[in-house]
Amino acid sequence: MIESKLNLKRIAGIVLIVIGLSGFSYLLWVYVIWSNTLPVFPSESISDIFGTQSVYANSGGFGDLLANNTGEDVEPLYRLPVEQKGVVKGLQDKNNDGISITIPRLGITDARIALDVNGQDEKIYDSVLTQSIAHLANSAYPGQEGNTFLFGHSMLPLLASNNYESIFTNLPQMKAGDVVSIAMDNHIYTYEITHTGVVEPSDVFIMNQPKNKHMITLMTCIPPGFANQRYIAVGNLIEVK
Repeated sequence: MIESKLNLKRIAGIVLIVIGLSGFSYLLWVYVIWSNTLPVFPSESISDIFGTQSVYANSGGFGDLLANNTGEDVEPLYRLPVEQKGVVKGLQDKNNDGISITIPRLGITDARIALDVNGQDEKIYDSVLTQSIAHLANSAYPGQEGNTFLFGHSMLPLLASNNYESIFTNLPQMKAGDVVSIAMDNHIYTYEITHTGVVEPSDVFIMNQPKNKHMITLMTCIPPGFANQRYIAVGNLIEVK
């Protein structure tokens, strides 16, 4: 009897060790191996897409404009973000009803978008990202000139589920030629993805608002569940219905 109990304890101990090692190996694979296989956003395309000078501050905040930026020293093709429709907010309200995004490549259909989300307050945008994809305050609205900047959460693939806290987990699967559709104000705005890749948190130029362009940027943190780097998918407006 005593020997039997000891054997059970040994087996249980071995099982726990195996589970622990498996979990550690999985985290190591995601954090070190998988994330390093992702393509880096092509540096030769950055200036053509976003401009060579950022209108945002690399201050550790998200969406912080340069304090002394009046737009005068920004390249002629690039400008400050558009004036927003409403007050910068954190939680989705009735004015956001019916605004949704569909991304066939990721299996996303009619996911909610919250407009004008304050990217300078982590508590605010974190609360939004549990219930929707977020549109960065002061970035272009769908169909407008500029850069419609949307961001969403990611999670370790093993833990990902069909909710907003893991909705952009598979964003690295996006490819050039994929389409993204946004439904807003009785119109459907369709964008075609042109570039994807990894950028650094300091690469704040991805929030720039180019003139004479109608583009979209989708962003999430990588590795999933961490925030070491960012993964973006960028595209251009190709159709309005």
